[in-house]
Formats: sequence, structure tokens, C-alpha cells
Amino acid sequence: RGVVGGVDPFASLKIINKGTDGIIGTADDAAGAVNVTFDREVTVAGDMTIWATGVVTFKSSVVLTSGNLTIKGASQIVFEQGVTVQGGGDIFLEGNEVDFKTGTESMVGTGKLTIRPSTTNMSIELASPPLEQSDRLNITLAEVQAIADGFSEIIIGRKDSVTGHAEAGTGAVRIGANTVEQQITFRDKLSVYGGSIEVSDYTNPAITLVAADAVTLDAVGNISINNRFT
Repeated sequence: RGVVGGVDPFASLKIINKGTDGIIGTADDAAGAVNVTFDREVTVAGDMTIWATGVVTFKSSVVLTSGNLTIKGASQIVFEQGVTVQGGGDIFLEGNEVDFKTGTESMVGTGKLTIRPSTTNMSIELASPPLEQSDRLNITLAEVQAIADGFSEIIIGRKDSVTGHAEAGTGAVRIGANTVEQQITFRDKLSVYGGSIEVSDYTNPAITLVAADAVTLDAVGNISINNRFT
């Protein structure tokens, strides 16, 4: 088992069913795999697209020297090592669980980073709110801290590509904070989309939600801000 693209990086890497028209990127595209596992490093000099219905696992580092990293339809996405997308490419991660086991500031890029569940109505727990629930897409505080400063925008939840607002039927989002008092939780521009959105409160009043850049909250229903938000 060698390094994927280690000697001569692939111009692109796509795991997808291109449908009856034989063209990738059209409406009849479908999943091309169930589970996908990369045991070694992956280096691609262009787009990397995976559409799978099971677990997508990267056991070592991922580097795109150009292009976009796109994973769709997964039940779970697991990064065990760092991810670097160079050249302003975007990262799009669609999975009912997304795990960054990579350490602080190990997800690196300068384009947009989108994280959303595959199941439209699945709820999201962002930055470890109190009484965190397990039956939803959990993006823990440690995973938020794995995202390096420098992305042009971080998008959480399902955004309707036509209206530009939260997708109809999308799940609720609860937002926590950095549990170290007065410390920044989000360092880049943040946009959150949900059926409803709650900024959750903590019993310790010194734990507040602090953002270093602009924050947009867009919900189909109610938006509740129950904690100090600066």
C-alpha cells in the first residue's frame, strides 16, 4: 500500500457514480461507494470528490495543491491526520458525523469550509454546548479548534443554493462556546444555517461566545441567543 499520488500527484481523484449521462457534475450523479478508506497519505493536484453512503476514513494526511475537497452523502467522515487545501480551494464535508482527530489548527485552507449533515433534518451541536446530545452531528470545541485560522468563511448547516437562506426542513443548531473563560471560539467568518438556532448558556457566567470575525445566523424558525455573544 503506497502513498496515493506520492510520486506524481493525481490531476484529480473522483469516487462517484456519474449516472446515465456519463458526465460528472450533473443532476443524475450518485454515490460511487459505501465505505472508503485511505491508509496512507493522499496528495492530489486538483479536485478530490468522494460520494459515499458509509464511512470515509483518512488514516494519514491529505494535501490538495489546488482544487476543491468534496465529500458527500457519508454516514461518517474521519480525519485522523491533518488536511491542507492550497490555492484557495474549498472544503465541503457532508456527513452525519464528521470527526477531526487531528489536533489544534490541523485543518488548513484559505477558501470556504462547509460542514453539514447528510440527513437534511439532523440537528447540529457546535462547539460543545451544555448537555450535548449524541444523536446529531457533533462538531465539538476540540474539532472547532482543529480548524486553522485563515478560511474565507466557515459554513455550518444546510444552505439553500437558490434562496441563499437555511434549507427548508433542516435540523436545529445549538452553539456552545470556548469553555476557557473569555477565549475566542470562532476565528474566521462564520455562517450558521438551521431550522432553529440557539446560542446556549452555561452555568458559569464567565463562559461566553466570542468570535473574532463576522457571524451570520440564518434560521427557518426561531433564533435564541441565551448567552453573551461578542
